[in-house]
Amino acid sequence: MASSIITSIAYAAGKSGGHLIPCLALILQQPSDSYTLFFTSNAPLDTRIIQTSTKPIKHMQLPLSYSYDTWYKKPLLFCHLLISFLISLYQLWYYKPEKLITTGGLVAIPVCLAAYCMRIPIELYELNAIPGKSAQFISYLANHIYVCFSDAQHYFAYRHTSVVPYPLRYNKIEQKMTKQDARNIITLSAQVPILLIMGGSQGSLQLNALAKDIVQICGPNIQIIHQTGDTDTYDWQAWYDSQGIQSRVFTFDDNIIPYIMAADLVICRAGAGSLFELIYFEKPCIIVPLEGAADDHQVANAYAMQKRYPQLCTVVRHSIQEKSSQVISNVVKQKLFPIT
Repeated sequence: MASSIITSIAYAAGKSGGHLIPCLALILQQPSDSYTLFFTSNAPLDTRIIQTSTKPIKHMQLPLSYSYDTWYKKPLLFCHLLISFLISLYQLWYYKPEKLITTGGLVAIPVCLAAYCMRIPIELYELNAIPGKSAQFISYLANHIYVCFSDAQHYFAYRHTSVVPYPLRYNKIEQKMTKQDARNIITLSAQVPILLIMGGSQGSLQLNALAKDIVQICGPNIQIIHQTGDTDTYDWQAWYDSQGIQSRVFTFDDNIIPYIMAADLVICRAGAGSLFELIYFEKPCIIVPLEGAADDHQVANAYAMQKRYPQLCTVVRHSIQEKSSQVISNVVKQKLFPIT
């Protein structure tokens, strides 16, 4: 019963691992006797990620997993936001959390509005170099804002902000896996260079398409770990086998540590979570930011990381470099097979 709960903390995030996984890292820092109420969308990915938590969570799914990108779906969006607000209002009233923590996104808006109405303190974690529209709206409701890129502070002028480390799931003291251990786990050779193509929890069709160009330029003397995501139905494992390439293909895996530790080089998008994880493990990476979004936060993330860690990060943009797939393939070849 709610009355027996010593401490209750609510979270709101959803629709991507980049929003959800940092919240799970923050949950690990909670007192052992605390109770967690977690609002997400009703997308299958959200449920899959929440189920990986090592701490018990009361999971509340809100009807916000749909795409509302066309004008005739806007009334549906309003309806779903209203339903989500009412669900959130009741759950927050029942569990009476001492605060609400969010990493932003559409899912967080109705929950934060409900918390604001109930005078529940709101803490916003802005993980990107440029805040999204949802985060900027929520910032007016938040009691405190935490940013992981110092440049993001000026977007929240006159508000209570602090620069904090990105909330990672890993502890360096506890992390004792070596590169050889990782390669043994995923059954790849220790003698052949390994490239990790990592499109994030939802995958990236554009990054996936790079694989064929890379294999053509680098030849068979390469091993590939490929996170394809759920949306790509192409049989990449069969294709790698047909090319004589040793590979490990997967859609999503909560324990991505062995894949990162085994790799010599990583190709990735510029989600803040992916970048901070790779820097944490000191992995050289080719960052191909997703472009065209309203705020272009991935482009800002990519250049911020390249500026801070030039020895590890190389940015390649499809919209700037002609034949970018060939550019990326040549960078891969140069880094994995340097001329001595």
